[in-house]
Amino acid sequence: MSKRILILTDDLKYSCGISSYLYNFLSENKSTEFEFYILCSGGDSVERFREITPNVFIDAIYSEKKKNYLNFLMAVFKLLVFSWRHEINIVHAQNYYVANIARFVSYINRIKTIQTHHNFFKETKKLKLMACEYQIVVNDDINQYLRDHFPDFDKDKIKTIRYGIPEYSLNFPKGNNVLKVINAGRLVPEKGTDLYLDAVKELHEDIFNLANFYLAGEGTETSRLLKRIDDEKIKITYLGVLEPLTEYLKRTDIFIFTSHWDAEGFPMSILEAAMCKNLIISSNFRGLEPHFLKDFHGVTFKENDFIDLTTNIVNVINNYSSKRQFVNNFYSKINKTFSLRISIEKTLSLYMDILSDE
Repeated sequence: MSKRILILTDDLKYSCGISSYLYNFLSENKSTEFEFYILCSGGDSVERFREITPNVFIDAIYSEKKKNYLNFLMAVFKLLVFSWRHEINIVHAQNYYVANIARFVSYINRIKTIQTHHNFFKETKKLKLMACEYQIVVNDDINQYLRDHFPDFDKDKIKTIRYGIPEYSLNFPKGNNVLKVINAGRLVPEKGTDLYLDAVKELHEDIFNLANFYLAGEGTETSRLLKRIDDEKIKITYLGVLEPLTEYLKRTDIFIFTSHWDAEGFPMSILEAAMCKNLIISSNFRGLEPHFLKDFHGVTFKENDFIDLTTNIVNVINNYSSKRQFVNNFYSKINKTFSLRISIEKTLSLYMDILSDE
């Protein structure tokens, strides 16, 4: 009988990098040793996941937005019942909130628990940041951060498993005629989308003869950003939520990432853009440097500095053909470092090791 793994997460969204990775992982996994279940709080990508596995369950109580004492206790009880009913062997939590729910369940039924850290994080007063028995981190910097800040945690139970991303078939020419420039992802304050709007607003008219500018995604800032684009007559076209984003990135030339979030790890959106042969212009956020060399893999600008971003946009557009090598350099790096096959193999191997310890 296959061992049963429960993926416990927040919303499954097209604009969420965690959701994208989980989709890649589950759609490409060929192992018959494990059967996967998903328990999530909702999201616009649920039906997409149901196309690859029927075992997708929704309960809004697992949303961090609904976090309070009563809901936490109810979520623990519901997860306990769910794990018994479906004979779950491992709960694999995708954020610290649901990881704490899994931790309390494990006290009762001794189920194995894993927590993936997709970003850096800050201390919380009420919930444990290292809640589960095993920890997965998506890059070496986060691994070192955990080792430094949690010296008593068993180092052998902290594993680095990078995101994996598939290769995409690219049937659209790049750099022909008018360039397509896009900023896409979760439209929330920490992602710095206003910087993109500020930068495009500063561009001279001649740049718009060479490039069109687009915005895609959704989040708490969507309405305000769209109102700003309309009120200030900023020459950006909003595309809505792209389902999935990669289908449009195949048609774009330049991807702009504006995050100033101090917990940023290494976002899936940058990986997707790179694998779709986009030239990357990114803020120099905390998690960028280990995998991205300035003026070799792409272009960087100073965090929160829209003037610097404007300067870099103009430079890239006016010199796009001479910077095309950046695209190939980063594509090769991502293709090698973020292998989906290796990511799947390492994760399944960890599951097997954990279960063999029982």
